[in-house]
Amino acid sequence: MLLGIETNNDLDYILIDGPKRIRLSCDDLRAGTNYLLVDLPAGTYTIEKVRLARYWKFDLDEADYWQFSIEAQKISYVGHFEFVSNGVWWNMFARLELVNRSSEALVFMEQNFPEILSGFNLVYKGPGQDPFFEYMKSGREVL
Repeated sequence: MLLGIETNNDLDYILIDGPKRIRLSCDDLRAGTNYLLVDLPAGTYTIEKVRLARYWKFDLDEADYWQFSIEAQKISYVGHFEFVSNGVWWNMFARLELVNRSSEALVFMEQNFPEILSGFNLVYKGPGQDPFFEYMKSGREVL
């Protein structure tokens, strides 16, 4: 699973439930990047909870939106988890989204893990559909 993280807060952890329940923290981010690359068994997963700097915890109720699938023998890019907040403790506004940044994810994999990328197909498995990876792969084969 490849997951991007964008936040203006200190991330304590993200809790993901599925065939394997995992808790990812900022320590799991690839050094110098905002990506998590984790080997998970195939299946359906849901981002359940996000905790920031030991003080703010968000339970993510809209399970369908936060749900994604992992395919065996593929790199499943599930999107960029974006958490942006404004305000102060007593009056905070927060925006949490799982957005598609496929082109950025492809560049990350090409620059940091070309050997993994050459052995496994990169597929989009986040909200909605996106044929970008298939398009790029077919274009490369023609060249």
